[in-house]
Amino acid sequence: MPGVELQNLSSNWKNLQKSLSKDKTTPTAPNPLKRKTTSDGLPVSHSNGVKRKKLETRNIQSPVRRRRMMGSYPSKEPPVQPKPAASPSASLALFAEDNDIPAADVAAAYKLDRVKTAASTPASTSTPQQDALNSGLNPAAVPGKYVALDCEMVGTGPPPATDSVLARVSLVNYHGQLLYDSYVLPPPNVAITDYRTFVSGIQPHHLRPGTARPFRHVQRDVAALLAGRVLVGHALKNDLAVL
Repeated sequence: MPGVELQNLSSNWKNLQKSLSKDKTTPTAPNPLKRKTTSDGLPVSHSNGVKRKKLETRNIQSPVRRRRMMGSYPSKEPPVQPKPAASPSASLALFAEDNDIPAADVAAAYKLDRVKTAASTPASTSTPQQDALNSGLNPAAVPGKYVALDCEMVGTGPPPATDSVLARVSLVNYHGQLLYDSYVLPPPNVAITDYRTFVSGIQPHHLRPGTARPFRHVQRDVAALLAGRVLVGHALKNDLAVL
């Protein structure tokens, strides 16, 4: 390869330097996004020397948005108000109507002035009064759905007088109001050998004519009171057996 002349090499190098110097002096367009700076290189402030703090809102989420992101949207319906509890008068009125009990008796038992029911119920005696013993059927009392029965028996036959005959019948309604009370005449030709007074309270004068009623009348009245009602009592099989 023939050698390169030094004179040509020097001239080429000078031309390259000139082209490079021209590129450096070419002015460039100013960057419109570049912030202005002062002579010392610091950014120019437009807030009169007060630096504003930038709010970081990227991680702040409102409660509504957070709930929606979790899949539960807030309800716009008003909150459900609890229903007021039924008054004692209203609940007792339903009880009286369902169980066929006079409203006046319920009011008297719970010391209320009045209990209203949907159906008109005959009023019964709501004020306390002394029961009239051996008065038979009490026309002022209303039986209602429930009646309680109790019978007293006296002993017949040779000692120890294990046989029994009916001597007295008593019935009360749901609130203990007397419905029926009567002494009962013993059957004819039946001698009473034990009145059992210490248990029954029966004495000989209670079972005499003019005081006690015939058995057939008592049986008829009691059957009418028990018809279609719920019977309550103790050892009712014995009471029903003598009736």
